[in-house]
Amino acid sequence: MWLYLIVLLAFNFSPAQTLDVEPQSKLINKILTQNKFNKKFISDVLKVYELDTFSSVARLNILGFLNPPNHQNLVTEEAAIKTEEYLVTHQRYFSHIEKKYTVPAPIIASLLWIETRHGQLTGKYHVISVYLHMLQLTRKDVVKALTDMALNHENADKKLRKKIPKLIKDRTKRKSAWALDQLRALAKIYYRDQKLVLDLKGSFAGAFGISQFIPSSYNTYARPYFSGKVPDLYKPEDAIASVAFYLKKEGFKKKSRKAQLKALMHYNNSEDYALSILNLSQRLMLQKK
Repeated sequence: MWLYLIVLLAFNFSPAQTLDVEPQSKLINKILTQNKFNKKFISDVLKVYELDTFSSVARLNILGFLNPPNHQNLVTEEAAIKTEEYLVTHQRYFSHIEKKYTVPAPIIASLLWIETRHGQLTGKYHVISVYLHMLQLTRKDVVKALTDMALNHENADKKLRKKIPKLIKDRTKRKSAWALDQLRALAKIYYRDQKLVLDLKGSFAGAFGISQFIPSSYNTYARPYFSGKVPDLYKPEDAIASVAFYLKKEGFKKKSRKAQLKALMHYNNSEDYALSILNLSQRLMLQKK
């Protein structure tokens, strides 16, 4: 749940800078088999596995600490205008959802702007492939390649370079374990809708839809606007309902800035991110007065 395109553009790597390592389908098969994934699921995901994004997914997910995004740059006059327009266009949905979950409409609309520009930038990475790539991050050759790239980055000063080997080792380990959990979540969705899972496109970190939910969040928090339907996060009404439900379940309270920050930082563990949403929503509220 992040604004991935901005992060991507912020990294000081040229497109030509790739890791000199290749993905290994046999290793994926081994890991998924050892973790007791369904044989058909393994066979189907390997058939659609997109090898060519391995380098960029590994680089973008592990080396982001070298140049983190500044979400406050997204709180602009354009953002306020577009978000106000979005609120008006979907007033029916926002009005109902705000009453149901008590999360203010400007907060939801601001979050959707920060995440995907209200659905304009939902990502073009093959989600299954993203997680299959991440499973392999703990390979020694991958860790070494990422470490070398980090050590040579222009933002890596002498102090940071001392920490980089351990940072990369720890980050690759966490991401690989996390990817396995997300693949389990995707497997649950796969049993309901195979085509959705096999075709799903999203960010380089594996999030999808207007609200940029990761698979485990989709299974836990996604809610349809119209009861009885399957949530579709590419539909504004379902994205709005799902964000509101998520924030409500994570303790969002209208009159507690502390609770608001906590809920928003659970959505994306960044104070800068949370403050950007609060600042944009406050701007919208002030315009109405």
